[in-house]
Amino acid sequence: MTELSGNSKKHITALKKAVGMNCHGEPSLYNSLNLAMQTLKHMPGHTSREVLIVFSSLTTCDPANIYDLIKCLKAVKIRVSVIGLSAEVRVCTVLARETGGMYLKFCSYTINTSLNLKLSN
Repeated sequence: MTELSGNSKKHITALKKAVGMNCHGEPSLYNSLNLAMQTLKHMPGHTSREVLIVFSSLTTCDPANIYDLIKCLKAVKIRVSVIGLSAEVRVCTVLARETGGMYLKFCSYTINTSLNLKLSN
């Protein structure tokens, strides 16, 4: 959706434009993370090496073993956080845990918040 950058305004604008878009095809966490790693691993140590993934698929179609890539991300100190818009995906759980990121499951958050509101009334 956007180029790799620290410009949050560009990312927010792109997300707002994408609200009405239909997505299709097979996503690849491996390809996206590999591109991010190749870019971020050369950044100086005092910079933030962090990736945020917004993921709504239940699958990822990867050309290689993503668990090996997760080890590489951890080795070069890149933190990956995931916002999951569907059910929990195991590889996202492992990815966030192993790299020191967070995995927010939006579907669960929305359901739990709704249930808590109903139960408290």
